[in-house]
Amino acid sequence: MHYNGGYLIGQINKLTNRRVNELLKKENISEFNGAQGTILFVLSNEGEMSIKDIGKATGLAKTSLTSMLERMEKKGLIVKRPSEEDKRSTIVA
Repeated sequence: MHYNGGYLIGQINKLTNRRVNELLKKENISEFNGAQGTILFVLSNEGEMSIKDIGKATGLAKTSLTSMLERMEKKGLIVKRPSEEDKRSTIVA
């Protein structure tokens, strides 16, 4: 059976997120899930970033990322604001 690299990376990502979610649950951390933790990790290292740059850094699709960021903002995990340089872009911190 032939698999391409993208498929295998996707499978690794799914397994990693599943394991991270198990570890978070074991430690009674319910504020965020594995994918959201990845976003928080990237933001903690990089500071403010555009949604586009977060997508590049995390490998998350823009559609998934947008809904995740909305949930994270409601929980107070992140803050979003319009970019001063490009009003079409949103900055996340």
